[in-house]
Amino acid sequence: MLPLIAWRNIWRNKLRSAVVMLAIALGIWSGIFASSLMQGVNKQRNDVIIKSQLSHIQIHAPGFDDNYEVDKIISQPASITDKMKKMPEVEAFSGRVISGGMAATASNGTGVLINGIDPVQEDATIGLMSKMVDGKYFEGIKRNPILIGQDLADKLNLKIRKKIILSFPDTSGDIVSANFKVVGIYKSTDTRFDGRNVYVRKEDLSKLLGMENGLHEIAVLLKNDDDLGKVAGDLSASFPKEKVQSWKQILPGLDMANKIASRMNYLLLLILLAAMSFGIVNTMLMAVLERVREIGMLMAVGMSKTRVFLMIMLETCFLMMIAAPLGMLIAHLSISYLGKYGINMSQFEEGFNAAGIESTIYPMLDPNFYFFVIGLVLVAAILASIYPAFKAISLRPAEAIRKL
Repeated sequence: MLPLIAWRNIWRNKLRSAVVMLAIALGIWSGIFASSLMQGVNKQRNDVIIKSQLSHIQIHAPGFDDNYEVDKIISQPASITDKMKKMPEVEAFSGRVISGGMAATASNGTGVLINGIDPVQEDATIGLMSKMVDGKYFEGIKRNPILIGQDLADKLNLKIRKKIILSFPDTSGDIVSANFKVVGIYKSTDTRFDGRNVYVRKEDLSKLLGMENGLHEIAVLLKNDDDLGKVAGDLSASFPKEKVQSWKQILPGLDMANKIASRMNYLLLLILLAAMSFGIVNTMLMAVLERVREIGMLMAVGMSKTRVFLMIMLETCFLMMIAAPLGMLIAHLSISYLGKYGINMSQFEEGFNAAGIESTIYPMLDPNFYFFVIGLVLVAAILASIYPAFKAISLRPAEAIRKL
């Protein structure tokens, strides 16, 4: 009986109840959708860094990644690659010869990281071929071809088949200079990466460095990020002389940013629901004050304060129980649609790329987040109803009945 009375009470002023429920629904939608945008941007940034740059795991000789000292070579490259070929968790891997150096043309020069690669392995690991915007992927130039980023090409005024001079120290410490010819230009979603990394054939760089069949780095791409700890631990145990690092160890700041972003999603929704709760409190107080005489009569004819208290709480909960599913439904539909087609932010592409993020954002959300929303809505409804309910039971029946 009490729930029926509470249900009828919220529809006595249909317009006010509808406005309140719509405001709650939109508030819940905005909180969930904002969280999905943050999660989508965060995933895209991770994908760019992991799948297009670092990979999930990197293997080096101890100390190499501190200063890129070219004489620090992985001691068992063949054994490592043979093992990874047999690991079902590994999607692809790429062995690299790496040296820091200078890239120069007749008009300008800049510091670069020179990556000596196997073109097939590198494409399988970071999808380098798909980033090509000009030229061909290591085709058409036989002697010393080089692949450069769009940002570096603009900085050095380079085009296809133009020459560029690379200078770098070899394994004996002497500075080596060699002419390379631009075979292609690539463009990723991170302009900083494009301006620093150039790619040459592994055998060309190895010959200039004075090393044979050696590797400075092996990048490993996994099929599933959940296998990161298992595979990294297995490789560390199998090859204790090498330095095996997951992307979380290489970029601890990125891992920390992921955790902070995850917590911010919950905090954002909590703040929005807290703000909405004040609006609900105000609405329910208005409803109580409009019905002072009625509430007084109910208590005068025998309705206990406990039942009056529960009636006001039920009215508040009913408002939330109608509005919350509506808000979550709208959020789910908008996230599903925009998660498939994306939000085009191409007008800010330069700024996004400077931060290493694609200009098209695809919202996404962990399904478990909806359960958190449901729990939070229930708590907010109960808390928002307490003060109006106390206000109602604090009325004195004799005075309330005489109130005009």
